[in-house]
Formats: sequence, C-alpha cells, structure tokens
Amino acid sequence: MIGEVKAVPLAGPFPPLRLQNILLIAGLCFFAATTILANINRGSGEAALAVTVAAAERTTLKSTVFATGRIEVPGRQEIYVENDSLLLELYVKAGDTVQQGQLLAKMDTTALSGSLEEARASYNEAQAALEKLRRDPLPENLAQERAELAQAEADLQGAQTKLERTRVLYEQGVLAESELEEAERELIKSRAERDRLAQRLSLSEKGPLPEELKESEARVQQALAALNRISGQMNKAVITAAQNGVVLSCNSRVGSYVSAGALLMVVGDPEDLEITADVSENDSGDLAPGQEVTFSCPALRDREFKGTVTQVARAAVKSGIDYGTGQERISAGSYYLPVKVRPTGDIEGLRPGYTVDLTVVTIPEKTAVVVPHEAVLKQDDGEYAFVVKDGKARRRQVQTGIGNELYVEISDGVKYGEKVILNPPGDLEDGRSVREEAKQ
Repeated sequence: MIGEVKAVPLAGPFPPLRLQNILLIAGLCFFAATTILANINRGSGEAALAVTVAAAERTTLKSTVFATGRIEVPGRQEIYVENDSLLLELYVKAGDTVQQGQLLAKMDTTALSGSLEEARASYNEAQAALEKLRRDPLPENLAQERAELAQAEADLQGAQTKLERTRVLYEQGVLAESELEEAERELIKSRAERDRLAQRLSLSEKGPLPEELKESEARVQQALAALNRISGQMNKAVITAAQNGVVLSCNSRVGSYVSAGALLMVVGDPEDLEITADVSENDSGDLAPGQEVTFSCPALRDREFKGTVTQVARAAVKSGIDYGTGQERISAGSYYLPVKVRPTGDIEGLRPGYTVDLTVVTIPEKTAVVVPHEAVLKQDDGEYAFVVKDGKARRRQVQTGIGNELYVEISDGVKYGEKVILNPPGDLEDGRSVREEAKQ
C-alpha cells in the first residue's frame, strides 16, 4: 500500500545557506567587473592621456625660396671720370637714346695738355740718350779723347817734376812747407784727371756696357708709359658711347667740378634687364639655374612678373649690414648666395634700380600626404610621429619631404587619413592609452 506524502512547510522564502552563496557570487562578479574596467581605463597602469590629433591629408605642395633683389642692366656702360676736372660740355641727358660712338661729354684738359708736353719731352730725351749710347764712336771723337788723354799724361809728368823740385828746395830751407803741400795737391789732381780721361777713352773704344744699355732702355720704357697714360687720359676726356642704348643716369652738370673716379653717367638698354638677388644660405641648398621665379615690385603693386634663374654663385658672401624683412631678411655677419634672375614675358613698367620681392620655385608643385609640422619630432635616429591606433599611441619612423608654412610632406610612415598626435609630450611612449581631442 502506497503511503501518503506529506507536505513539509518552508521556514522562509529561501534556505539560509543558499542566500549566502548568492551574495558571495554577486560580490565576486562585482570585483571582477571593477577590475576589468580599471584596467581598461588605465591601459598599462595609467589613466588615458588626452591628446590633440589631426588627420593626415592629401594636398598639393611646392618648395619655394624667398628673396629680395634689385633690377639692373647687365650690359650697361658706366662712365667714370679719370682726373679731377671741370665738365666743359654735356651733350645728352637722362632718357636720351644714343648710338655707339656718339659724343656724350667733354672734360677740361688744360692741366693734362701741359703734362702731356712734359711727358713727350721726357720720352724724346730718353730715346735720344739711348740712341747715342747705341751708336759706334766717331773717329774724330776718339782722336779728340786720345789728344786730351795725352795732354793729361803730360800735365801729370809736369806735376811730378814740380813736386820733386819743390821737395829739394823745401829740404834746403828755400821754400815753405805750404808750397810743398800745394805741389803734392797738384800731383794728385793731375793723376785723377789722367785716370778719368783714360777710362773714358777705354769705354769709347769698347762701346757701352750691357748694364748701361739696360738702364737707358728702362728709362725709355718708363717715359713711354707716362706718355701713354697721359695720352689715354686726354682721349678719355672726350666721352663717347661705347654701345647703342639709353642714358640711364647723368650725375653732373656743365661747369661742375668732378672728382677723379666719380660716376658721370650710365648708358644701357632698358629692355635688357636682370635681377640680382641675395638668398640666405639656409634657403640656398636647392637653388639651380632654370628654376621658375615669380616676383612683384613695390612700385607696381598690382602686378606679378615672371622670370628664370640664370646664375647661382659658386660661393657664399658674408653680409656686412642688416637688410631685407621677414623671410627675406639677411643679418649682418650671416652669409648669403648671390643669384641672377632674367625677367621673362611682359616687363612693361619695370625699370633699372627697382626693388623686387622674388619667389623661386625650387621643387615644382606635386600631390602629397601631409601632416602639421607639430606632429613630427626629431631624434638622433631620425624623424618620427605618433599615430593613434585603437586608442593607443603608436610611434612611427617617418620620412619627410617638402613643406610649407603649415604642413610637411610624409613620404613614408603615415598613411592618408591616419590620425597623428600634435605636440606629443616628451615622455609619451609607444602603446600608451590616449584620449583624442580634435585640433581646434
């Protein structure tokens, strides 16, 4: 017989032991959850670092160099005054068109004329002396020199006889000592004259010495050089145009006194222009002939001109003064590289002497991936940037190229669209958790 099952009443909603187990499990789950969340928030043990980021963009770039220059006329004729003198005649003025050989001005040559006559006389005298030295002695001249030498020999013999007789009489007490001394002096004088005439005759018979000829020839050359110099100064006192062109400047007036070395006038072709510019050595590394140039002129504010680099100096020059402004400024003591630029296309309005601001395109425009300059850092092993990847900073070695005021080209290391950290802290390490903040 099957027995009856009786219902046993419960003491409460749950048994006491089972409630404790539930509370223990809940506590363990809460601890695990908080541990996981803490690890997520602090990454490798630190809180996520707030960083400013910017996306790598794709844009067009070109490399340029800025400089300040001045327009010149390369083939100009600069006319300087040779001597201190008065400007007697002036036949042209600034802006006049002239032809090669045309008379431009005359300087006073009064003082030069006297100097020229003196120089010509000195040259003729030196030339005559040389010719006389080179000629063979004439027979009648030799005969006369021999006769003079014979007479000197006779005079010497007479002086010798007189001295001997005077000495005997002096020793006998007949003549005074002064008379003996006078006879000795006459003998010395006669002997010197005989020696001089003997040497002259010997030279006449042998001809001039090589040293004498050289000295005489040197005097002729010296006199000729002086004559040619003054003749050249006389010729330059009559000033003519050496080329076709325009009188670009005229710095004096008739009747004025002009100092030697002063610039009187400049003649040149105003259509044949060239710009001379000085580029800071820091910007000169990529300069080369053939590069395109754009430039503007303060005197023609609303126009832009074009040109081409024709020459880059082979050596830098040290600046003695401060000049230029902004990016074109060159400080005293720094070095710059002189550059020549030839204007091309329309040059109407450009004039010699104008100051111009140039932009030289050293690398033509191209499309490139770029990031802000402040994203790239430099160390001994090269350049690098931090890219944000999955909430962490990842250090990347990068290769940079050309840039502009805001951006630099990244040829390797960062891809288009990736986010880079701007001005990363010095202690930022690879793998650090970061929190992005967009660039303002």
